Amino acid sequence: MKLSLSLIPAAFASLQSTHAENDRKVPPRTPEQRLNRLNQFAEEILIQHFPQLPSQEKWIGKFRKNAGRMLRAFERENCGFFDPSLPHGGPDPDFDEDRYDRENPRIGVKQITTGYRKWAERYINKCAGQRKHKYQVTRMNRWNQLLQNHYNRFNPLE
Repeated sequence: MKLSLSLIPAAFASLQSTHAENDRKVPPRTPEQRLNRLNQFAEEILIQHFPQLPSQEKWIGKFRKNAGRMLRAFERENCGFFDPSLPHGGPDPDFDEDRYDRENPRIGVKQITTGYRKWAERYINKCAGQRKHKYQVTRMNRWNQLLQNHYNRFNPLE
């Protein structure tokens, strides 16, 4: 009898811990929601940290246009991949585009462009152009470098 009474507090603590973990879970997002969030981040960082860039609006448009292109590819038959039973809906569980460094634009730009790249690798890697030629990966690496150069031109490293 003493043994069973001593297990009750441990079982209760375990139950509370599990309940607390479930309360903090982020709700699952669809690929469209994830892409929209990346667009919001791209626009936000360009507005906040690239005010002196003459092509700021063009960059915002480029990100939107590219996201539209990615979404259309995702919606094509036999091209997009999404499995709600997998973490983040795709094969790569290390994808986390829910936040970026808002204080350091150099890091933030890298995180956002990496988010787009990983989105492509996760959700449209079945598309021939992405699978064979890594179009989105190449584009995001190039855009990251261009934006880093623009930022460094107006904000030289100390």
